[in-house]
Amino acid sequence: MKPFSIAENSLELKALAQEKRAFDSDTANMNFRGTVWAHIKRLGITPDKFYELTLLDDRQFRKFKTGSAQSVTFDTAIAVCIGLDLGLEYGESLLAKAGYTLDNQENLPYKMCLVRYRGQDIFSCNEYLKDEGARLVREKESRALTGF
Repeated sequence: MKPFSIAENSLELKALAQEKRAFDSDTANMNFRGTVWAHIKRLGITPDKFYELTLLDDRQFRKFKTGSAQSVTFDTAIAVCIGLDLGLEYGESLLAKAGYTLDNQENLPYKMCLVRYRGQDIFSCNEYLKDEGARLVREKESRALTGF
């Protein structure tokens, strides 16, 4: 096991912060859909992988690609944040572009998914949400695939 290095950790954090600032600058004038597309490109997500991660269909994928300025539901917006593993640092700013916030009691479980479930899939988050009595993300699709 490699010993913990504060210097290496600090350099990594600086690089991540620089990447985030650059992304925010590049997407500052984009709407929600355009910013999602920028994330898809940044992460190298294919249409099939997008569905697997977010449970959103190819129609949604095409809408993100065109960047059309339509409103999106909270369910769609949070599915993107969780599915693409955006975490709180990218997720909150993306949700704000859709007109949503996680800074209320009702949305606290979804905030916890972005913070505590990094690297986990929507199904893992949904198990947590179910335990919390919150609405599942992509509930219909999730239930069809998991049976719960």
